[in-house]
Amino acid sequence: MVERFGFFAVVGRPNVGKSSLVNRLIGEKVSITSRRPQTTRNRILGIRTQGTAQIVFVDTPGMQAGQQGLDYSINETAKSSARSADIIGMMIDARGWHDRDDQVLDYIRYLELPTYLLVNKTDLLPSAGLVLPLIASVSRKHSFTEILPVSVRRGHNLSRLLSLVEKQLPEGPFGFPTEQVGVSQREFVIGEFIREQIFHTVGREVPYSVAVDVTGGRRTRGDGEVFTAEVWVESKGQKAIVLGPGGSRLKKIGSKARRELSKAFGLPVSLDIWIKVRKGWTNHNQSLEKLGYGPER
Repeated sequence: MVERFGFFAVVGRPNVGKSSLVNRLIGEKVSITSRRPQTTRNRILGIRTQGTAQIVFVDTPGMQAGQQGLDYSINETAKSSARSADIIGMMIDARGWHDRDDQVLDYIRYLELPTYLLVNKTDLLPSAGLVLPLIASVSRKHSFTEILPVSVRRGHNLSRLLSLVEKQLPEGPFGFPTEQVGVSQREFVIGEFIREQIFHTVGREVPYSVAVDVTGGRRTRGDGEVFTAEVWVESKGQKAIVLGPGGSRLKKIGSKARRELSKAFGLPVSLDIWIKVRKGWTNHNQSLEKLGYGPER
């Protein structure tokens, strides 16, 4: 039978559920999530192989306004990921179209690729029928290949999405081993899991300008592995927020991240985490490159 292989880029403004969709479709956690906008900053690849089809889902950062520093780098990553895809999945919130959705759509029109509009979070509407006026309205904005109301949380319409995408994939051999589910360097994954726990643990107090640089390589300790990581912040005040009274928050962040990583890697993981004040790193090109932010990652 003919094999099909291709890239499906999930794009949209921040906080519409892109990472949750990719994790749900892959069946494993390949991208970090939180309620904070801009949780995803880099391109994340998740791979689903079913029968004769292999789909590489590209979880992209939320597109937003910003023409310099970290914001510019994030936008360029999202745009680069979309350009290299075979199919686009534009995700919006079922509770209404936003001005920033227009900005995303303007870029998608330029690409001239098959585009599925995914109207997510239908489970948050008081009635399922309330999504119909939104669908009617957005259908006049662009000739979408399909408009699908979905609920990532409940799994509504995701099987139909997979079926449609599989049929649209280009014919060709698989690009990855069938057992592989993600593409990321291990150090990058570790940094993302730590950053996720910072968001979850610190909540609304967490500064946007937090990054994690896994610097120490790896070494064995018993049957496990040990990694050293630096959490970058821009001020002493931000450092105090992440550290917490007597270091309690950082200890909690490290503990939760260790459990998640040990589960993901299938072996014990230890973390040595340090907080470093790096003033202005979000607008410093060398710092951004060191952290891997940009379209070439």
